[in-house]
Amino acid sequence: MSFPCTGCGLCCQQLAEVSALGHLDRGDGTCVNFSTASGCTVYETRPLACRIDEGFRVFASDQMTLDDFYHLNADVCNQLQEAAGMSPTFRVFV
Repeated sequence: MSFPCTGCGLCCQQLAEVSALGHLDRGDGTCVNFSTASGCTVYETRPLACRIDEGFRVFASDQMTLDDFYHLNADVCNQLQEAAGMSPTFRVFV
């Protein structure tokens, strides 16, 4: 199982909220590697903080279960989508 990302790209446009990714902020909170046309342009080599499954193993596996980590990430995704007025069809369900 892997995190059921819906590919909306909002997490890539909210880097100001993630200190570990601040160096990738192009100045407006959006990742320098994000394209509105194609999404992440470095997807296969994206930073560890952008990889939910691998990030869990490194950052959170000693603090919570993978299911709990997925739920926390899904909650953040869904909050970003609601705030942006995105259709509920993009919501992440785990």
